[in-house]
Amino acid sequence: MTKRVIRAPTPADAVIEDELRVYLVRHGRSMANDRVGVIGGRCPLSPLTKAGRLEAENLGRSLGGARIVPDFVHTSPAVRARDTAYLALAKMNHSTRVVVDERLHEQDVGEWADRMGSEIYNDEVLRRSQALGKDFQPPGGESMNDVGRRMAAWLDDLPNGEEVRPVVVLAFTHGGAIRALASRIHQWSHARTYNTRPANASVSMVTRSGTIAKFRFVGLDARAVRQPDPT
Repeated sequence: MTKRVIRAPTPADAVIEDELRVYLVRHGRSMANDRVGVIGGRCPLSPLTKAGRLEAENLGRSLGGARIVPDFVHTSPAVRARDTAYLALAKMNHSTRVVVDERLHEQDVGEWADRMGSEIYNDEVLRRSQALGKDFQPPGGESMNDVGRRMAAWLDDLPNGEEVRPVVVLAFTHGGAIRALASRIHQWSHARTYNTRPANASVSMVTRSGTIAKFRFVGLDARAVRQPDPT
């Protein structure tokens, strides 16, 4: 497969019909989300809460109502993401095979996983984080830029559409992964990246035409999702 150098649009770019439309879904609320003050990171076995399961089902109803029909469905290997996918797809009456891709996983926080944030975020850590920005990484973990690169590699591997219609991909992933990809494409600052927090069961959308990728929206309530206009 020919690799693309994905970039954001510039004013000089012509408006082209989308070849690829990717709906990025953050998983429903999980047990890990209820651990206040704990640095969770990947938490691969954390299940959905009862509320999270309901969020996933309502998400599927909303996407089905918006007539989102994916050609491909991908998910992070985390239990909370996979369960969100299966619950949502059931409400969409959709039976496409679900592809598990490690690149959709949440940021790896290394040695900080399951530690209290109050124990970790001392003055020295905060100073280094400010100095290094999106290149800062926890011991044994990933930086925001690391996550953005693997998410961009995943996006790069998705197929283009045909002249008659775009390819539609539905991907179940994590808030940190979504914001890292948006930050990489649109060259966000560290502060904007850090402060972007897609809600549980929210939907973000990135489109690609040739080598030009852009986010149409980030963290939208699923009830507000509609098919985009060509422009």
